[in-house]
Order: sequence, then C-alpha cells, then structure tokens
Amino acid sequence: RDVLFLVTPGFQLVALDAATGRPVEGFGNKGIVDLKRGLDQDLDVDTAPVGASSPPVVVGDVVIVGSAFAAGAAPPRKEMPTGHVTGWDVRTGQRRWIFHTIPRPGEAGSDTWASASQAYTGNTGVWAPMSLDARRGYLYLPVEDATGDYYGGHRPGNNLFAGSLVCVDARTGKRVWQQQLAHHDIG
Repeated sequence: RDVLFLVTPGFQLVALDAATGRPVEGFGNKGIVDLKRGLDQDLDVDTAPVGASSPPVVVGDVVIVGSAFAAGAAPPRKEMPTGHVTGWDVRTGQRRWIFHTIPRPGEAGSDTWASASQAYTGNTGVWAPMSLDARRGYLYLPVEDATGDYYGGHRPGNNLFAGSLVCVDARTGKRVWQQQLAHHDIG
C-alpha cells in the first residue's frame, strides 16, 4: 500500500494514505497509534517527556519507532522514562515487538545494572536515525546514555545497552549483537 508514516510531536504514530493525505482507517485508532501506551511503562500520555526526533523505519510489514527526550539539559530527576524501540504492524497498528533499551530482569544485559538500578533509570533513547541493512533484515540502533547526562552514581554497573550500538532483527526486535561504546558512561 502507499502509506506515509510519521511521528507527531505528541509521540503518536500516524498512517496517512499517500494519495489522499487522509488517516488510514484500519490503522490504530482512526489512523493513529499513541506510542506512549506501547512502551511497557506507566506513562502519563499528556505529560511524559518522550517523543521522537527521527523518522520511523519501515521493513516489510513492520514500522519501527525510536524515542527521544529533551536535549541540552540534565534530566530533572534520576527516575525518567526509558526510550525503548517499538515495531508496529503496518496494516493494523498493533505492536509487534519492543526492544527494551534498559533490559528487564531476566533479559540479556539486565545483570549489568547493579542494585536494581534499571528499575528507575531512564533515557537510553534512540533519537538519532536508525540504519537498516535491508538485505540481512538488520536494524542498527544508536542508543544514547542513561539518566543523567552529568551524573551516573545512582546506577552502578556497566549499564548495557546505554551508550551502545545495538543490532536487532528488524522483523522481530530480537537482539543480534551489541557493542557498548563506554561501560557506565558517567561516574
């Protein structure tokens, strides 16, 4: 189908019919998916400081969206939303997968967050453009640092996937490999 996908400043994924410019009725709620509801976090959809700064990526029947946070300032507190990456069905708007940029207990890398700091630490958004290797079906996620930009003493450990380049299968969101550029980016 000829569909245009865009992410609004309010962090909604919109599907527009390319010929008419109208929302695609069968996608989400009248052409719109509220991305804040799909991040596996209890977020206030009106006030949560999460958005996007790069376009979504479409791979086959999945549209993939990264997350962004305000730039240029330290977060107001150590407890911040996490910038997980999500994949959505291009026809229905149903979430197909999520990659937790701060791993949940039991997920690969969760043991690198000491003192259960992954429970309250946030950021780790993927705000820069993602890169796609269409032939292999790999998506490369440039994951930013964890909360906060100037102090990290409240989150002991190496903090995987913060400050990492992560390769995921674009159709499933499953991690293929990662390279952390700085273990625990700020001390």
